[in-house]
Amino acid sequence: YRSDYIYHQGVELFANGCEVSVIFLDLNKFGVIDKEYGHTQGDIILKKLGMLLKDHAPSDTYLCRFGGDEFVVLTPYK
Repeated sequence: YRSDYIYHQGVELFANGCEVSVIFLDLNKFGVIDKEYGHTQGDIILKKLGMLLKDHAPSDTYLCRFGGDEFVVLTPYK
């Protein structure tokens, strides 16, 4: 998903009275991979990372690729 998805989910959680935890992941120097191996390979790596996050996140957690090499994890605070 993209950033507008995570904004929407956050608003919905707040509207329902939930507190949330937000984790912002930024892959430092990921541009080196794009330059060394090409953007196509870089995209494959980012997609696989997204799937790893999805596969290991709790079911009530929302994930998105925020932009470039950045991901956001949004989860209700319990």
